[in-house]
Amino acid sequence: MKKQKKENSFKRGSVLIGFCILCLLAAALAGCGGKSMKGSKYLGKWNAVSAEMSGMEFSVSDFMDEFSIILKEDGTCEAHIDDEVETGKWEETETGVKIKDSTETLEMNEKDGHLYIEYEGVSFRFEKEGSESAVSSDSASADTESVKAEVSASSAGAEKESGTDEAASAESRDTSGTHMEMTLWDIYYPEGWTENEDDKGDSETNSYGRLEYKQGEEVLLSVGITATVEDCGGYRDFLHASGIDAHALVVDKSVEQENIGGVPCIVSETTSWGEPVLTYMGRDVGSGTTVKVSITGEYSDPEVDKLIKNLAFHLEDTGNEDYPWPWEGEVFSTDSEHSKMIADTTITSVWVPFEEPLLAYDIFSGRIASVGESLYVLLDNVLYEYTLGEKLTLKSTMELEDDYEELSADQNGNLYLTGFMSPMLTIKDGEITATNDDIDQAVIHSSGTWGISWFFGSEPEKVTIDGSKASKEAWPILPEESVGTARLSENHIFISGTDPESQNEAIWVFDMEGNQQMELGNQEYGGEQSLGSITDVVETENGFIGLDGNMREIFFWKSDGSLLGSAEDSELFGTEYPWISTAVRLPDGTVLIGLTEDRADNSATEFVIYRVSGF
Repeated sequence: MKKQKKENSFKRGSVLIGFCILCLLAAALAGCGGKSMKGSKYLGKWNAVSAEMSGMEFSVSDFMDEFSIILKEDGTCEAHIDDEVETGKWEETETGVKIKDSTETLEMNEKDGHLYIEYEGVSFRFEKEGSESAVSSDSASADTESVKAEVSASSAGAEKESGTDEAASAESRDTSGTHMEMTLWDIYYPEGWTENEDDKGDSETNSYGRLEYKQGEEVLLSVGITATVEDCGGYRDFLHASGIDAHALVVDKSVEQENIGGVPCIVSETTSWGEPVLTYMGRDVGSGTTVKVSITGEYSDPEVDKLIKNLAFHLEDTGNEDYPWPWEGEVFSTDSEHSKMIADTTITSVWVPFEEPLLAYDIFSGRIASVGESLYVLLDNVLYEYTLGEKLTLKSTMELEDDYEELSADQNGNLYLTGFMSPMLTIKDGEITATNDDIDQAVIHSSGTWGISWFFGSEPEKVTIDGSKASKEAWPILPEESVGTARLSENHIFISGTDPESQNEAIWVFDMEGNQQMELGNQEYGGEQSLGSITDVVETENGFIGLDGNMREIFFWKSDGSLLGSAEDSELFGTEYPWISTAVRLPDGTVLIGLTEDRADNSATEFVIYRVSGF
């Protein structure tokens, strides 16, 4: 396949994060009244401080004034999004907090005193107001000062271990400026720089702050400094997002690094909202700390270099060991066959391993399509072609310049790649044969003559294809507030989303003319057809198979819309906690299902394929 150059698009990422924030709680926060949460450590106000996507971090304050969640004793909660307020109910779980209504569930997992929400590939970090993690350096206690001294005294070994020279670092620092001191780092900043008091926090496991160089009220340069005691996942995601080969960095040692504050860091140059951004990111294994310095603006300005030379990280070697690297880890494995009796039908799945493991970084991104003897996989913005047999053997790859989320195939061997704010690509035999700028997120019918385009919360549009040209027109077959995801089979259109009246997740089934035929799901939480988030629907000779990513379940409906039953991922695949994202029916009637699953040793996440039969 022809290779395309890939470039980072931070502007698009920022737009998506902003949209996710606005939509995030509308589905999960509904209803009133919950069970008493008196005494829970999670009671209080939690403020969103950052959002991370593909290893790149954004400050929530960059695009909204307030995003907070208030958890109350009576089991109710409020989400404040600027001037908007959503209400709901919550309960404490083993891993953090669960916010839910009758059908939707939103999990907030605790880590290092913070709460995190994972949503459509975006991770939001929340800090509890008034907690230690939210206390600024100006109000650090005497105990914290003592910890700083201990950490500073013991940091020499860790710096020496990572190839740094503390004495040389100290000699190069100009200590005549204003001293900004945090638990995990300190810096002397010269005249002209000021601290952003709204973007600063300090604790024993997370120290972050921002310095700005202004001309009047205009910020010419902005430098964010963060040190966080955490696992190595975020650092490794950043390597991938920056196009850095981890093996070349760690084993071959062929990737250049810069010593920033005593920690070797990789360097990434990107843009955000049209402004240049230079990011240094490093990992101190012994202390389990990831450090990051992001410079927004004209970072070649000499003032930046003068400032960064005055930074020092203070990290204590605690004997931490990171997860194995992907090439060191234990690859995914499971029993070759699983089966589940559903009503009077035996459903069987057979694991179809890749000849070489296919690693996933964005767990939500996997899509598959079948053409002849080839299986195509769209994952992490790369299109893979495999020969389908007892194993999947790689034939070719194509790296994509724009961001693509959907993959379709027609009976003529054409592939169609679409994505939000990206032109639709038509590909055949490894070559791009057509590009249509006006078609973004869509799926195309197997005839290759039409399709359906949608965006969350908008009315669907019909796509018409005439040769190499494609156009679209309004097709309001469902109210805009209901639309979540659209899928096509040979004879039906499937649109999944939230019923605006019941607020339950449902799948609406239409004929080719857009006439509704039946409704699947749309039951309250706990019902046998209660759905979470439908990621794909396929039609077989016996009915419909629905993949529920949130619930980690596979649903089976007969052709008349009656439910045969469902199977959990562990029953049908032998998996622990996958994201089940994609399916395609093969000519022999079996169905391939694709999902992502973490390895047992956390060294990587793999994309995994099963062949399902019996329905």
